[in-house]
Amino acid sequence: ARVRVCACVCVQQVVQDRGFNGAEEARAFLSGDVRACIFSAPESAPHGRLSLEFAAEGDEPSIQVDIVVEWCGAQGAPAMRSTYITSELLRQTVRMPGNRDEVSLVESLTRYEPPSRDEQGLLVRARNRIALYLDDPSAKGTQAQRQALAAGRAVAVYDYAWVMRPLPSAAIPSQSKEA
Repeated sequence: ARVRVCACVCVQQVVQDRGFNGAEEARAFLSGDVRACIFSAPESAPHGRLSLEFAAEGDEPSIQVDIVVEWCGAQGAPAMRSTYITSELLRQTVRMPGNRDEVSLVESLTRYEPPSRDEQGLLVRARNRIALYLDDPSAKGTQAQRQALAAGRAVAVYDYAWVMRPLPSAAIPSQSKEA
């Protein structure tokens, strides 16, 4: 799947637009209509919370996904003169009316290359690896059995190559906003 990923370049630093990127990734990989995508940093989640809401499709109910950044760290030159690596531990909760919440831990490692230019202008390339772990202390039944079988090991690993480009503010969809 092809995903538009946006970065803001400010004083030689690159910062993701989490709301826009979350909506674009969800649209590409979950093939749902993203009704809302909000990034915030409330006291309860000082490293950040991303909330996505998917419109109902046919007989399916709407889905809400909350991703809380539990921990984050970085290594390298934040001024982006050399490779920069970020590591995050995220708690993802998927909510569907009539179903139990599905809780998992997501480990995300991203290696950013220094900004460069091509025929389309400024860009930042990155490699991202995501590992998904089942981690729900309140799991019951089949969900608890799957979690026990996983025994703390990753149940899925995804590798992505990103190309991030600054986008004019007019190109950012209205459902992408920061709270």
